[in-house]
Amino acid sequence: MNHNNFCLPSPPLFKKHLSAVASSSGRLFHCSALECLAVLAEDSFIPDLVYIDPPFGKNRYFGSEETGYEDPKPSEILKSIEEVIYHVKNLLDRTGSIIIHVDNTLSHHIRIIGDTIFGGNNFRNQIIWSYRTGGRPHNSYPRKYDTLLWYSKSPNYHFNSTNAVVDTNRCSSCGQKLVRNHLKKTLMPDGSIVKSIKSGGKTYTYNDDRNPTLTDVWNDIPHLHQLDPQRTHWPTQKPVALLERILKIHVPSGGRVIDLFCGSGTTFIAAENLGITWAGCDIEKAAIDITWQRLTEVCSGAEERIERFEK
Repeated sequence: MNHNNFCLPSPPLFKKHLSAVASSSGRLFHCSALECLAVLAEDSFIPDLVYIDPPFGKNRYFGSEETGYEDPKPSEILKSIEEVIYHVKNLLDRTGSIIIHVDNTLSHHIRIIGDTIFGGNNFRNQIIWSYRTGGRPHNSYPRKYDTLLWYSKSPNYHFNSTNAVVDTNRCSSCGQKLVRNHLKKTLMPDGSIVKSIKSGGKTYTYNDDRNPTLTDVWNDIPHLHQLDPQRTHWPTQKPVALLERILKIHVPSGGRVIDLFCGSGTTFIAAENLGITWAGCDIEKAAIDITWQRLTEVCSGAEERIERFEK
């Protein structure tokens, strides 16, 4: 496709400018992805990471009538995703990256789009987020994963390898932090930490102060179950732990992140938790309302730090 035909629309005029502040930690827009990109480009909001979790092309309705959305056919969504990815590349910082969250419906198509726009040499990883929840079909293997496609803008990109480790203190079933106070910790002369425990008159030591390196298969962060305290009414909500991991690895200190299909606002919650400046949008009014309610309930002082724009 000739990408020269891809042009951003004029930045929309917003009728309401809610919670406007002089110095904001976040900017929430009720508009399309392309309209949001147009506004941010005009304001020179240059991100270090763009995370997008676009519609999966399931051709069905997700969620309830009040808090759901129509997921279009693959043929209807692919062109718009391609246009978004094209403009994301132009806006990204020179050391920035995009992570595209998809499932097996469109992942092969979007991989081709990503290779075309960013170049196959700037494809970094296909990350598998594996989980246990979901149905059990009788005529095929159960689908228990999503795919994260990571592209960098250039060969010189930000990647915090210190944070690219498996958190061994997190329960793989529930995602909660574990506390192991029964182990004695001793700081050794070389700076390492040795854990020990006495049992049956013997002392057992564990030299495991370094968490194992994270691979491209992530199976330690569970999908949200229906009774999870994080759960909102948005049908495709992702866990905060997943987005916190992505941001810790791909956004430098003082960096910025954009989410153009924000859904329930998990990316913004993670960014607030980590002190990362963010911006993003959703075209669905219900998503914006849920995101705003969540931000004001979870993040202290959100009304004073976050700008909300309504068309």
